[in-house]
Amino acid sequence: MFFADNQYRVNFIRRQLPDGCTYLIPKSSQHRAGCITVLNGMLFEPRTHRLVEMMQSVKPGNIIHAGTFFADMLPSFSRIGV
Repeated sequence: MFFADNQYRVNFIRRQLPDGCTYLIPKSSQHRAGCITVLNGMLFEPRTHRLVEMMQSVKPGNIIHAGTFFADMLPSFSRIGV
């Protein structure tokens, strides 16, 4: 990561999972559990993904997600209810 000319840049590793979604894992965080899991081709917290999908099937509506880190939840959440 660095700052230059009023720009912020993050070096990342691009990984596509079997679900077809592409994730950008920050190189500076590749040692963290969520990043390791995605780098190994799996979703981090798969039960959370299933829980949100189940909740949306019972009571559809908007999803508010705070603290996205590297946004690993957003691709599956965006498919819910589509």
